[in-house]
Amino acid sequence: MSDFGAIIIFSKKDGTSISDEEKEVIQAELKRVIKSGNYSSIIEEGNYLELKNWDVDKLCSMITEYYIDENFDEIFEFAKEEDLVDAEDIVSKLNLESSIEISFSFEEW
Repeated sequence: MSDFGAIIIFSKKDGTSISDEEKEVIQAELKRVIKSGNYSSIIEEGNYLELKNWDVDKLCSMITEYYIDENFDEIFEFAKEEDLVDAEDIVSKLNLESSIEISFSFEEW
């Protein structure tokens, strides 16, 4: 498993769990936005469609994933700066129902 990267987090505004139907819509929207955009191959060829549990009643898409190595500090800062710009752009283009709350961040896991 990877060690850090940019994620997009999905949750329901009312605190309930995201349904299977809503999950399918999120995945379709992620695919539409990423395939129609001009994003790095790290994003386009990544596992962004695999939505993972994140906290309670939240799902996340890991849009970029990196591994810790001897260049960790340098890679972390560069990737964070670049990937958060892309994450913000992707989030701004997602067309989801208003009951879904979307955020993004750069995390270590």
